Amino acid sequence: MWRAQVVWALGLLLLVSTADAFGSGSIATLRTLTSDFSNARSMPLGSRPSPSAVDLDSLRGLSPSTIRDSLGNPDKYDAGWPPLDCGAPLCWCFTYGPEPAPLDDPVEIPGGTIVSIRTGGPWLLILGFKRGRLVTAFWRGQK
Repeated sequence: MWRAQVVWALGLLLLVSTADAFGSGSIATLRTLTSDFSNARSMPLGSRPSPSAVDLDSLRGLSPSTIRDSLGNPDKYDAGWPPLDCGAPLCWCFTYGPEPAPLDDPVEIPGGTIVSIRTGGPWLLILGFKRGRLVTAFWRGQK
């Protein structure tokens, strides 16, 4: 009987320590990040907000499903683009901000055409997962 109680107590201790390690700080940071992403995505088209100031290191250890539940699905990353280089087997990225503003139509002038171009882009949150847990997280600006 006492062995069952010891096993139960150890299980409870493990559960509480795991919840504390991956719960309170990580979940609070994830909630803040979710709110910041929502605010950034609701800005006018073409806006480029600065990245959230949350401590991304505190998210380490969270599962992909926990992050997906908060931030939504990661961006589709085209194969023709440079690799994300997240330092892990599975890399996700999330665009921080709204869609780009529409470009103006080309304007014909004597001797040529004036066209609008877009330089740079929004910040990307790059996440790397290994064995079902977040192991890297960082911001990447686009030039």
